[in-house]
Amino acid sequence: MTSALIAINIIIFVAMVASSRSIDFSIETLVKWGGSAGILVRQGEWWRLFTSMFLHANPIHIGFNMLCLFQLGFLAERAFGKIPYLLAYIATGICASLTSNFIHPKTLGVGASGAIFGIAGFLLTPIALKKLIIYTTGKSSILRTLVMFAIYNLAIGAAIPVIDNSAHVGGLVSGLVIGLFFCNRTRTLGSPPGQTGTPVITVDHTSIESRSTREIGR
Repeated sequence: MTSALIAINIIIFVAMVASSRSIDFSIETLVKWGGSAGILVRQGEWWRLFTSMFLHANPIHIGFNMLCLFQLGFLAERAFGKIPYLLAYIATGICASLTSNFIHPKTLGVGASGAIFGIAGFLLTPIALKKLIIYTTGKSSILRTLVMFAIYNLAIGAAIPVIDNSAHVGGLVSGLVIGLFFCNRTRTLGSPPGQTGTPVITVDHTSIESRSTREIGR
């Protein structure tokens, strides 16, 4: 499912490049392809809350977001299953769009990072409540990695005006809430060091990053 989501984002980006003959899209192009803004959604174009999750402003924007989705997506998919993971991704992405549209009603928003923050929150709650136990080969625990991911990227968003932090917060909070519904039983991924079984997961939190270079990005 993560591979499919990454492929969809890349295919749409390539199609936009072919259509506009540019790799740095104008606001007009992003509106045409489904970018979301509060004033447009209030006019009945609610579908933009969904389509904006799959649009990116330029190569840097999609590159960082897809790297982050690669890091977090496969982990969440293994932990919770394809369908719950996909539904959480879509739900938190829409929540991120709604938050962005409410805080910045006249600003066009595009990007997958709201949904990616949602997946981070989706993982955080069960891990923090010890309902998801993950053994890794990294020096840092998964919980610390996810917390650092959230703090690091929110700090970047606060420092750089072009990043839409409201979408990040909306996605993260909705992900934390959805994660509560997956705390009914304990799940385990990987095996303790020295034991055989499912291969452990390698996580490098320094490579998890998501940022945009435009005021319309998230």
